Amino acid sequence: MNEKFLNMLRTANSLFNNGTIVDIYNTFLEQQRTNNVFNVDAFADALGLNVNREVWLDIDISGILNGRQRTIQANYFEGNLRQNFTIAHEIAHYLLHSNVDEITDFSFNRSQSYQYTEAQRQEEEEADFFAANLLMPEDLLRQRYEEHSNLSTQQLVRTLANMFQVSGRAMVKRLKDLGIIQRWVWVNV
Repeated sequence: MNEKFLNMLRTANSLFNNGTIVDIYNTFLEQQRTNNVFNVDAFADALGLNVNREVWLDIDISGILNGRQRTIQANYFEGNLRQNFTIAHEIAHYLLHSNVDEITDFSFNRSQSYQYTEAQRQEEEEADFFAANLLMPEDLLRQRYEEHSNLSTQQLVRTLANMFQVSGRAMVKRLKDLGIIQRWVWVNV
């Protein structure tokens, strides 16, 4: 497990005065090792968060976290694979940035033009890092990569994205961040 990610989980434990977050995560991680998919909805439920996939969200909004009401709303129209990352990202905000009552996260295209403060940008990067580690743990991803390394890069990304139930864009970014691939590839999953 990535040490930075483990420290984030430990920090969440201390913020919530609850030693069970790491234990809950480890239970879900063991299930993921069997079927590759991290059940982000069930993880949110285990943390006491309600997840709703909403049709009323603006097309530019990927997700909304309401910390006081303990709800995550994901944009229904972004599809299940994209929603998984959004939900994991919002869980990260809930666990790591508990001083925020409500956070609205914009879709990738709009977030590129949205002017974040330095603190907001850092929180978004932390939430992305957390979500990537939650859904695509490095050791398991590297293992599955080795098992399918005979595929072309595009086929490999598509296979791994489907396997881990994330979007092609999320998988490409994760593989690139880990140094497994060197350049961006376009993949429709």
